[in-house]
Amino acid sequence: MRDLFYAFTIFLLTLGPIKVVAPFFLITHRNNQRTILLFALKSTIVATSIALFIVVAVVSTMLGWALSSVQAGLAVQLIIGALRRLHIIP
Repeated sequence: MRDLFYAFTIFLLTLGPIKVVAPFFLITHRNNQRTILLFALKSTIVATSIALFIVVAVVSTMLGWALSSVQAGLAVQLIIGALRRLHIIP
């Protein structure tokens, strides 16, 4: 089961960045090489900092509340469902 989890994680990590290629091209195709590289670097730094913040927040919450990953996932799904029902998010 652990190998399946690792394979699924690697799959999602490799698939995720592919979705960003087309919008990145549309935004930067008229810029010079230096501007494109700076934009990519800044975007990478922002995305990495957001991901690290989420990891730290989730790990500290799960350790503090003694939640399992299934319980945390169900809680997120319930919150998203409630927000959609209230038309707060699409």
